[in-house]
Amino acid sequence: MSLQDYFTDDAVFRLNYCKRVLKSLIPINFWLCDSKLNLLSYDEDICYMIYDLFRESQNADQLAEAVASSNTPYIFHQSLGLQWIAMPALKNTKQEGLYLVLGPFQSASVDPEMVAEEIGKRIPECPNVKEGNILSYITFVPTSEVQHLLQSSWYVLNDEPCNPNTICHMSEDAVIPAKADEVEQAGFRPEEEGPDLSGLTATQILLLKYLRNSQSDYGNLLETALLEATAKFSNGASLESAQYAAINYVVLCSRAATEGGLPPTISYSISDHFSNKIWKATSSWDLLDWIRRAYQDFHSRIADYRNNDRISRTIQTCIDFIRMNIYNDPSVHDLAHLTGYTDYYLTRKFKKETGVSVNSFINSEKVARAKILLSTTHTSISEISNMLGYCSRSYFSTIFTKETGHSPLEFRNLSDTSSLKDQGIYEP
Repeated sequence: MSLQDYFTDDAVFRLNYCKRVLKSLIPINFWLCDSKLNLLSYDEDICYMIYDLFRESQNADQLAEAVASSNTPYIFHQSLGLQWIAMPALKNTKQEGLYLVLGPFQSASVDPEMVAEEIGKRIPECPNVKEGNILSYITFVPTSEVQHLLQSSWYVLNDEPCNPNTICHMSEDAVIPAKADEVEQAGFRPEEEGPDLSGLTATQILLLKYLRNSQSDYGNLLETALLEATAKFSNGASLESAQYAAINYVVLCSRAATEGGLPPTISYSISDHFSNKIWKATSSWDLLDWIRRAYQDFHSRIADYRNNDRISRTIQTCIDFIRMNIYNDPSVHDLAHLTGYTDYYLTRKFKKETGVSVNSFINSEKVARAKILLSTTHTSISEISNMLGYCSRSYFSTIFTKETGHSPLEFRNLSDTSSLKDQGIYEP
């Protein structure tokens, strides 16, 4: 069936226009489904069986209900390292309960081989899985860029901006619900706004509250939560089920950190990084250590951000824009257009508040992103250079070596034997 069977002519025009705009930038898959998540329409040049990765996911039904009840867009995080955008269809529809789904998207911090292996387990009959080219149908989009992509799509489709505060996140992995008295004991009420608290112990819920409020006396609570997790292992919980629960909790920490004042671009990058590490954990002790590091990193970032009162809102907006668009080679002119200042005035104001020039800051952010790609992916050095907008691999290597004291290849080799935290590469 065609789109005209579901939308008015104006809505069809907007949808097709949105497709053309986004496809001119990146390969992107559009799916149209009904309230039961049945696939109604899709791009003819893609493998429709990939949609089964979304429809058959745990919590997919709950996601559809959440989108319908709130009429807001969602980003759906899968444990295999992929993300999807789900949003209510345009208002000018010929039937109710229609959803637009974009994706899947793979981030840089996820091992492609692991993703391909997990996809093979979920849709083994897909021809592209058998032929080994399934990843060619999945778009690479950094986690921090997925929200930007959602906002762009929403604006084109609805002719109105999408408030980033209305964007919700949902994890594929469900956990056992907490008892009502545990939630009440932790000081939360059902009507209180905040992240979904289902499946958490009282200690975990209280930790989220401490994170959102940037309370520093969380040490004993964190260790108690880790001891509770240790007890579950002693009672026979599998490593895989613990990984699902841990990733779900990191996503909730990301939401709490954003509510506490941490920019979403930073929060989502931290979440993506630690979720990948948790998924690769090979022992219970390794898993618990990554949970501890994730919570501590979220907390320290919020504290740093709140204490940095010398940065104005305008310059912070520029910093967030640079980090979100680092793969698009942001420039002084882009920032000046964003803020309404002249290039000259913005350059002076940026250096006065940050202590570095705009170009120096952009280079530092590119190197920080390159560190993540070198340490957590198999992406070649040439590809990383191209992704970050460098004119050549040799120039990229020169800048990287100047910033870090190591060539890209040396840094990648060092990362195989050193802690990422020791290398200082958590910057989003």
